Amino acid sequence: METVLLGLCQVGLKMPLIINKANIFVPLKKYDTRWRIVYLDTTSTEQVIGDNSATDGNRVISSSITRRSLRYGVDNFSLMLDNEKGYFNKILLKGTTIRIYADHTTSSPTNQLFVGRIEAVKHSLTTQNQFIMSVYGRSNPQLQRHITKDFSAGANADTAIKAIIDDFFSGIFTYVGIDSAMTGTIYGEYINEPAMSAIADILKQVGYDGYIDFTGDIITFKENSRNNTKEKIIYGDNMLSYNEVGKDFIDEINRMIVYGSSDEETLLVRTQNDTDLQTASWIKTAVMGVGNLKSINTVKQKATVELDFQKQTPLLGSLSAADGLPTLLPGQNLLCSSQFGEINGFMPVVEFTRSLDQSGQWVTDITINRLEKNV
Repeated sequence: METVLLGLCQVGLKMPLIINKANIFVPLKKYDTRWRIVYLDTTSTEQVIGDNSATDGNRVISSSITRRSLRYGVDNFSLMLDNEKGYFNKILLKGTTIRIYADHTTSSPTNQLFVGRIEAVKHSLTTQNQFIMSVYGRSNPQLQRHITKDFSAGANADTAIKAIIDDFFSGIFTYVGIDSAMTGTIYGEYINEPAMSAIADILKQVGYDGYIDFTGDIITFKENSRNNTKEKIIYGDNMLSYNEVGKDFIDEINRMIVYGSSDEETLLVRTQNDTDLQTASWIKTAVMGVGNLKSINTVKQKATVELDFQKQTPLLGSLSAADGLPTLLPGQNLLCSSQFGEINGFMPVVEFTRSLDQSGQWVTDITINRLEKNV
């Protein structure tokens, strides 16, 4: 055998290269993580429901909190609790305020992740005879209140949002954090619509986003203008497995037709086209009926805004981070990197969900962009 191999080398022939495929585990970095969940008692004093300092005596089985930017809806939460002997029956009631804290620390965390109020309380009994209480709620549910407001003649975006707050939510929300440069003209006729939908539409018209802080103040900023430089999701660091993150051209729209209100003689309709996109592929049309638009200006504005929105083909999908992203806020851009998945750069985070469980695990799932129109 040795003689044969030598002969092959002498005549310049190369030995075959054999590649054996194998799964390689890329370990994640480990961070100290502590979380704490509390409720406010009748004197507005924080009382601990549970934390992850020890598994013994911790009544929190799991919890989930979702935060969204103002263009996509209100925040919500859920808690699953060990309710042995009905421990929480007289404690966690409709309207009870819940606060959640977490951070990369070894001491009790003071970094607040969420505040909301209980809207549903449900009970379960397991086959192991364990009593479970599940509570659900939202942050700022008042914004689902239906309002009527007319900006069909046009208004500055900041003025319009301030008018909604002054007329319907005075003493509940403030607007110190509204960007003073958010003065673009908007048009809208909001008749018995949720206030959240009206605010989202105003922000979309001028290309702004934002969130409500834990004091009830409305914060706005130019879309894609705020990078979170403290957090990241990086392959080989804290990135968990992901599925189908990429660009979807199927739902790309390049012609938008909007129908407004009509009377016996007139139907308000406007069509907006992106001829460059139509030439590059083919005409893709979306039709929208908005019966509460009663002027040609508002119909035209709606068609323009919706076309600008629906013709986008950004990177879409969800990514997950181990051990949390404690400083992430709605509407921020987050650095994400997975070289072979063509993910690299600051991605707009329109929604994220933090999950905490009894073992101390803390996972954050982020939604990159989103093209759904309903809030």
